[in-house]
Amino acid sequence: MAKKSTGDQDGEELYCTCRKKYKEGVFMIECDKCKDWFHGSCVSISETEGDDIDKFFCPSCAPKHGPTKYKPRRNDHRHAFSEAGDGKKMQAGTEAFVKWLKTKQFESADPIVKHMRGVDVTLAKLEKNGFEHPIMVKEKNGLGLFVPPPDFAITDVARQVEADRKVDVIDANRQEDFR
Repeated sequence: MAKKSTGDQDGEELYCTCRKKYKEGVFMIECDKCKDWFHGSCVSISETEGDDIDKFFCPSCAPKHGPTKYKPRRNDHRHAFSEAGDGKKMQAGTEAFVKWLKTKQFESADPIVKHMRGVDVTLAKLEKNGFEHPIMVKEKNGLGLFVPPPDFAITDVARQVEADRKVDVIDANRQEDFR
Protein backbone atom coordinates (compact mmCIF):
# COMPACT_ATOMS: atom_id res chain seq x y z
CA MET A 1 0.00 0.00 0.00
CA ALA A 2 1.37 3.42 -0.93
CA LYS A 3 1.94 5.37 2.27
CA LYS A 4 3.16 8.86 2.96
CA SER A 5 6.78 8.79 3.93
CA THR A 6 9.56 11.24 4.59
CA GLY A 7 11.97 9.56 2.25
CA ASP A 8 13.45 12.41 0.24
CA GLN A 9 16.60 14.27 1.25
CA ASP A 10 14.67 17.45 2.19
CA GLY A 11 12.49 15.53 4.65
CA GLU A 12 9.35 16.31 2.59
CA GLU A 13 6.50 13.81 2.49
CA LEU A 14 6.35 11.52 -0.52
CA TYR A 15 3.06 10.33 -1.99
CA CYS A 16 1.56 8.09 -4.64
CA THR A 17 2.89 4.94 -6.26
CA CYS A 18 5.63 7.06 -7.84
CA ARG A 19 6.90 8.14 -4.37
CA LYS A 20 7.22 11.81 -5.31
CA LYS A 21 6.36 14.87 -3.26
CA TYR A 22 3.36 17.14 -3.64
CA LYS A 23 3.64 19.69 -6.44
CA GLU A 24 1.31 22.68 -6.43
CA GLY A 25 -1.07 22.77 -9.38
CA VAL A 26 -0.89 19.03 -10.07
CA PHE A 27 -4.17 17.17 -9.57
CA MET A 28 -4.08 14.57 -6.81
CA ILE A 29 -6.79 12.34 -5.36
CA GLU A 30 -7.00 10.77 -1.90
CA CYS A 31 -7.74 7.07 -1.46
CA ASP A 32 -10.88 6.70 0.66
CA LYS A 33 -9.40 3.67 2.43
CA CYS A 34 -5.66 4.14 3.07
CA LYS A 35 -5.87 7.98 2.95
CA ASP A 36 -2.72 8.30 0.81
CA TRP A 37 -2.71 10.82 -2.04
CA PHE A 38 -2.12 9.91 -5.69
CA HIS A 39 -1.26 11.96 -8.76
CA GLY A 40 -4.17 11.72 -11.17
CA SER A 41 -1.76 10.91 -13.98
CA CYS A 42 -0.34 7.96 -12.01
CA VAL A 43 -3.78 6.39 -11.46
CA SER A 44 -5.26 7.41 -14.85
CA ILE A 45 -7.83 9.84 -13.45
CA SER A 46 -8.22 13.33 -14.88
CA GLU A 47 -9.22 16.24 -12.67
CA THR A 48 -12.56 16.42 -14.50
CA GLU A 49 -13.18 12.72 -13.91
CA GLY A 50 -12.21 13.21 -10.26
CA ASP A 51 -15.24 15.47 -9.84
CA ASP A 52 -17.47 12.49 -10.72
CA ILE A 53 -15.89 10.13 -8.17
CA ASP A 54 -17.75 9.34 -4.97
CA LYS A 55 -15.21 6.90 -3.46
CA PHE A 56 -11.70 6.42 -4.87
CA PHE A 57 -9.73 3.28 -4.06
CA CYS A 58 -6.05 3.26 -5.01
CA PRO A 59 -4.41 0.35 -6.87
CA SER A 60 -3.43 -1.26 -3.55
CA CYS A 61 -6.84 -0.93 -1.88
CA ALA A 62 -9.06 -1.68 -4.89
CA PRO A 63 -8.48 -5.47 -4.88
CA LYS A 64 -9.84 -5.71 -1.32
CA HIS A 65 -12.43 -2.89 -1.30
CA GLY A 66 -13.63 -2.89 -4.89
CA PRO A 67 -13.31 -0.47 -7.78
CA THR A 68 -13.68 3.28 -7.58
CA LYS A 69 -17.32 4.32 -7.21
CA TYR A 70 -18.81 7.17 -9.19
CA LYS A 71 -21.46 9.68 -8.13
CA PRO A 72 -24.89 9.26 -9.72
CA ARG A 73 -25.12 11.31 -12.90
CA ARG A 74 -27.67 14.11 -12.97
CA ASN A 75 -27.22 15.58 -16.45
CA ASP A 76 -25.28 18.52 -15.08
CA HIS A 77 -24.11 19.26 -18.60
CA ARG A 78 -27.68 20.24 -19.54
CA HIS A 79 -28.66 22.60 -16.73
CA ALA A 80 -28.62 26.34 -17.20
CA PHE A 81 -25.55 27.83 -15.58
CA SER A 82 -27.20 31.17 -16.14
CA GLU A 83 -30.24 32.71 -17.66
CA ALA A 84 -30.08 35.06 -20.60
CA GLY A 85 -29.25 38.59 -19.61
CA ASP A 86 -27.43 38.05 -16.33
CA GLY A 87 -24.04 38.64 -17.96
CA LYS A 88 -22.76 35.09 -17.50
CA LYS A 89 -22.15 32.49 -20.17
CA MET A 90 -25.02 30.14 -20.90
CA GLN A 91 -24.61 26.38 -21.10
CA ALA A 92 -25.09 25.15 -24.67
CA GLY A 93 -28.30 23.18 -25.12
CA THR A 94 -30.22 24.84 -22.30
CA GLU A 95 -33.59 26.46 -22.93
CA ALA A 96 -32.07 29.93 -22.48
CA PHE A 97 -29.28 29.13 -24.95
CA VAL A 98 -31.65 27.75 -27.60
CA LYS A 99 -33.92 30.80 -27.25
CA TRP A 100 -30.91 33.11 -27.67
CA LEU A 101 -29.57 31.08 -30.60
CA LYS A 102 -32.88 31.37 -32.49
CA THR A 103 -32.52 35.17 -32.51
CA LYS A 104 -29.19 35.02 -34.38
CA GLN A 105 -28.62 35.31 -38.11
CA PHE A 106 -25.90 33.16 -39.64
CA GLU A 107 -24.18 33.39 -42.99
CA SER A 108 -24.36 30.40 -45.29
CA ALA A 109 -21.75 27.76 -44.54
CA ASP A 110 -21.54 26.72 -48.20
CA PRO A 111 -18.33 28.66 -48.93
CA ILE A 112 -16.38 26.74 -46.27
CA VAL A 113 -18.12 23.35 -46.09
CA LYS A 114 -16.51 20.67 -48.21
CA HIS A 115 -19.10 18.32 -49.73
CA MET A 116 -17.88 14.74 -50.10
CA ARG A 117 -19.24 11.30 -50.85
CA GLY A 118 -18.85 8.69 -48.12
CA VAL A 119 -16.47 6.60 -50.23
CA ASP A 120 -14.20 9.64 -50.56
CA VAL A 121 -13.82 10.21 -46.79
CA THR A 122 -10.75 8.11 -46.11
CA LEU A 123 -7.88 8.41 -43.68
CA ALA A 124 -5.43 8.59 -46.60
CA LYS A 125 -7.27 11.57 -48.15
CA LEU A 126 -7.60 13.35 -44.83
CA GLU A 127 -3.90 12.85 -44.09
CA LYS A 128 -2.95 14.05 -47.57
CA ASN A 129 -5.27 17.07 -47.76
CA GLY A 130 -5.66 17.90 -44.08
CA PHE A 131 -8.87 18.69 -42.28
CA GLU A 132 -9.31 22.44 -42.18
CA HIS A 133 -13.00 22.80 -43.02
CA PRO A 134 -16.18 21.02 -42.03
CA ILE A 135 -17.16 18.08 -44.22
CA MET A 136 -20.73 17.34 -45.23
CA VAL A 137 -21.36 13.78 -46.34
CA LYS A 138 -24.68 13.31 -48.11
CA GLU A 139 -24.13 9.65 -49.06
CA LYS A 140 -23.14 7.42 -46.15
CA ASN A 141 -22.18 4.52 -48.46
CA GLY A 142 -18.51 3.77 -48.06
CA LEU A 143 -18.13 5.33 -44.61
CA GLY A 144 -18.26 1.98 -42.87
CA LEU A 145 -20.90 3.23 -40.45
CA PHE A 146 -23.47 0.96 -38.90
CA VAL A 147 -26.89 2.37 -38.04
CA PRO A 148 -28.38 0.34 -35.21
CA PRO A 149 -31.94 -0.96 -35.42
CA PRO A 150 -34.76 1.20 -34.02
CA ASP A 151 -35.05 -0.97 -30.89
CA PHE A 152 -31.36 -0.48 -29.97
CA ALA A 153 -31.32 0.94 -26.43
CA ILE A 154 -28.73 2.83 -24.43
CA THR A 155 -28.10 -0.26 -22.29
CA ASP A 156 -27.11 -2.14 -25.45
CA VAL A 157 -24.05 0.11 -25.71
CA ALA A 158 -22.63 -1.38 -22.50
CA ARG A 159 -22.99 -4.86 -23.94
CA GLN A 160 -21.13 -3.82 -27.11
CA VAL A 161 -17.97 -2.62 -25.33
CA GLU A 162 -15.66 -4.26 -22.83
CA ALA A 163 -17.14 -4.55 -19.34
CA ASP A 164 -14.30 -2.65 -17.63
CA ARG A 165 -14.24 0.21 -20.12
CA LYS A 166 -15.75 3.57 -19.12
CA VAL A 167 -18.04 5.00 -21.77
CA ASP A 168 -20.24 8.04 -21.32
CA VAL A 169 -23.36 7.75 -23.44
CA ILE A 170 -26.23 10.22 -23.78
CA ASP A 171 -29.74 9.04 -24.51
CA ALA A 172 -30.67 11.85 -26.89
CA ASN A 173 -34.41 11.22 -26.59
CA ARG A 174 -34.54 11.49 -22.80
CA GLN A 175 -31.43 13.71 -22.40
CA GLU A 176 -30.09 11.37 -19.77
CA ASP A 177 -26.58 10.05 -19.53
CA PHE A 178 -25.50 6.57 -18.69
CA ARG A 179 -22.14 5.30 -17.51
